Amino acid sequence: MLVVLPVLALLTLFLALVSRGQDWRRAVVQTLLAGGLWVWALTEGLSQVGWLGTPALAVGWAAFLIAAALAIDRQALPERLRIEERLRADRLLLIATGAVIAFSSGAAFLSAVFGSPNAIDVLQYHLPRVVYWLQNGSVEFFPANYYQQLSLQPMAEYAMAHAFALTGGDRFVQLVAWAAFVGSTCGVAWIASLLGAGLRGQAFAAALAAVAPNAVLQASGAKNDLALAFFLIAAAGFALEAARTSRRSDAAWAGVAAGLALLTKGTAYVFAPGLAVGILAAVSGDGRRTLVRNAALIAVIAFAVNAPHYARNYSYNGHPLGDGTGTETPDSRYANERIDLGVVASNILRNAALQFAAVPAWTPPLYQRVLVDGDTGRCSSLSRYTGRYRYAPNRTARRDEVA
Repeated sequence: MLVVLPVLALLTLFLALVSRGQDWRRAVVQTLLAGGLWVWALTEGLSQVGWLGTPALAVGWAAFLIAAALAIDRQALPERLRIEERLRADRLLLIATGAVIAFSSGAAFLSAVFGSPNAIDVLQYHLPRVVYWLQNGSVEFFPANYYQQLSLQPMAEYAMAHAFALTGGDRFVQLVAWAAFVGSTCGVAWIASLLGAGLRGQAFAAALAAVAPNAVLQASGAKNDLALAFFLIAAAGFALEAARTSRRSDAAWAGVAAGLALLTKGTAYVFAPGLAVGILAAVSGDGRRTLVRNAALIAVIAFAVNAPHYARNYSYNGHPLGDGTGTETPDSRYANERIDLGVVASNILRNAALQFAAVPAWTPPLYQRVLVDGDTGRCSSLSRYTGRYRYAPNRTARRDEVA
């Protein structure tokens, strides 16, 4: 099956990076990041000539495989693959951590391969857009009444399109999320080491990432959340590495990761700034100055990665990120029509309430206070300030139901 081409290509690149002295966790992250960049370049490039399909993708991944094989340092590789002495001293810790990661990732792998994509978002726009792209030989916009198939960020679906084209179906499209899950686990351990954690701290970080409930659940699906998480982790790792080494190449890889994160899911625009602030707070003064000097490089690369999709959206509806419309119907908008402090406060309370769902004794009073004032059926004072909707159980309040 042609799908083995990207698998062999990525494994070969991993060996090439390790043979040249890279930490194996960084090598995993950089391998998947380079693979993501190649997916983007192939998809956008082939779309320009209408060749996005099985033959051209197979040739592209074969070229990647050959280039990675030529980059392997065959003399140094056997030595690089030996287990370090310090790792043998903590054999029990490594075995326990490895068992946890193997169990969670193994279970997710089996579910991803033998289960069918069935999430509603996947069936509405994640996979349909893949089929249209391959049918048209291009990621250019196509006639659709569900606009999310066009305007939302497409990076995870680019990778799914490669898997779909090289297998002739959706059998392995869910392995995109699974690969991001494995890469995120390795990336978390790498970041822990960059922040000064010892071997035990790194192992704990990896194990914690490997058993995060939502991550394990999504690792066997075809949504894009784990791909976003991986690219943000990669961006953080390479930014920390750039602060430590002052290498512009590390800053460039951080830019690639940030760009692919923004191209994967719109929530990256929310999470990335906070992550950047955290990184600047975590590094030394010299590291902060290095990152500030390289900020323009990171931003330019991130923008370049997103420029083609920005252009398609702007050409279609005048908004580089899309106009926030789901379908042709007037009530299908998912973007906030009002952006002010009241709306922000309302959304913070609403989402904070979700975090207390695991404490049943807290949840009803919290909802009662946030949503309803006693038995009046009226919204709370904050809700009245932010929209003054009437409250009715088991259905969504409409904008025309204003008190």
